[in-house]
Amino acid sequence: MARKNSLPGKDAELSKLIAQYEAMKAEEKSTYMDGDQLADIADRYAIEQRFQEAQEVINYGLSLHPNNTDLLIEQAYLYLDTQKIQEASELTDSIAETYASEVKILKAEILLNQGKLDAAELLLATLEDQDDLDTIIEVSYLYIDMGYSEKALPWLTKGLPKYSEEEDFLAACADCYFAENQFERAEFFYNKLIDLCPFHAPYWLGLAKSYFAEQNFAKTLEAVDFALAADEHFGEAHLMRAHCLFHLDNEAEAVAAYEKALEYKSLSPAFAYMFIGLVYSDGNNDEKAIEYFSRSISELTKDGETDSPILPDLYCNQALCLSKQGKYEEAHKFCEEAKACFPDDCEPYLINGRIYMAEGKDIKAKEQWELALTYMPDPETWHQIGTYYLEYNMLENARFCLEEALKINPEMEGINEELASICIMLKDHKAFYKYNQLSKHPINFDTLCESLADKGPSQLLDELQNFLKEIKEDDSAKTGTNDQKES
Repeated sequence: MARKNSLPGKDAELSKLIAQYEAMKAEEKSTYMDGDQLADIADRYAIEQRFQEAQEVINYGLSLHPNNTDLLIEQAYLYLDTQKIQEASELTDSIAETYASEVKILKAEILLNQGKLDAAELLLATLEDQDDLDTIIEVSYLYIDMGYSEKALPWLTKGLPKYSEEEDFLAACADCYFAENQFERAEFFYNKLIDLCPFHAPYWLGLAKSYFAEQNFAKTLEAVDFALAADEHFGEAHLMRAHCLFHLDNEAEAVAAYEKALEYKSLSPAFAYMFIGLVYSDGNNDEKAIEYFSRSISELTKDGETDSPILPDLYCNQALCLSKQGKYEEAHKFCEEAKACFPDDCEPYLINGRIYMAEGKDIKAKEQWELALTYMPDPETWHQIGTYYLEYNMLENARFCLEEALKINPEMEGINEELASICIMLKDHKAFYKYNQLSKHPINFDTLCESLADKGPSQLLDELQNFLKEIKEDDSAKTGTNDQKES
């Protein structure tokens, strides 16, 4: 369902309603509430992924207001949230008010879930109140949430002259430009929102997310701190702070922030433990990483389920940590678990090969990597295998893999630079010259020699000067040959 950026006034009203409902439930009393109020409470629970509680509210609402359109719409959205698309479609077809805008928007979301973009657009074109603010916002968030943010821009552009000072319109613009990766535009609108409501934490968080996407971690932390100053219990802000601290290699504070995010229910225990495991793994604290990866795996598999999309990554990370401790047999078992989850995923084969390399079993590693290439013969797979060979100083193998990646994708970022570096180590002057010329950032030997000379005599400087001398001799030999041909 379209989930709007929360607004301060509406948030306060809804919080009161939720408190009233939860008090009534705790005291096992029955209190009258309007259908639209109960639908709003269910919607908030669904946003927080509290789907069972959302269903309970809807059931209670329909017992008070049978066939209430707001509650039926919310029920259909809850079906969509829990991937029950057929049930959502059947329920929507039973709603009597077929010409209501909110029903058409719901049907459009079902069509988008079915991959029917053209049909959804045709249906939305029949909305009678296309210029109304509520309609513009609902349609915009529908497109944003369903991954078609570019389709939201014409609707927002249409409303800009009339609604440019409306808070909820500005919020939709900010979220849309963020989804479109137009971060400067997004930041412009988030800052306008903050000027209107400087103590509203979600606006600060939106700004923080935009800075984070630009990898401006200092500004991210600053915006997150303002969000937490406005609401210290804001779990999503703690989560963003944790991600940022992770990127800044601040292990202790990142773990504490992930624990806060878990405490305030902005992510599930499985995800919290996974992120904490990644922090410890990145910091080479393998014992702690193994502990938290194990906790995450236990959470995901406690009901016998094995279809979580993050399970293979967890198994692979666990395998890598175990291999660094020399526990190779156990590590290979986790790679096999990952393969069993998603047999066509190349990552477990890549990791398994890397572990065999650590054991010194080059042939077994090659076998695993050949299997990885059968599942995913793309430049990224070739590049990853080349990186692993380079890690173990098998330069010719690394060069072969990177050249295969380059054949498939000549525009691959940084690959010419990597090949030039490998050719330096292999002392292949001709190939080095070729790849260095193709590089976006070629090595400037004159500058490099001057820099090393400033630091005094060194073996590296001597080797570099010898390498340059050999290149020049190669060039001279080629020039001489060409001159003879011309003669």
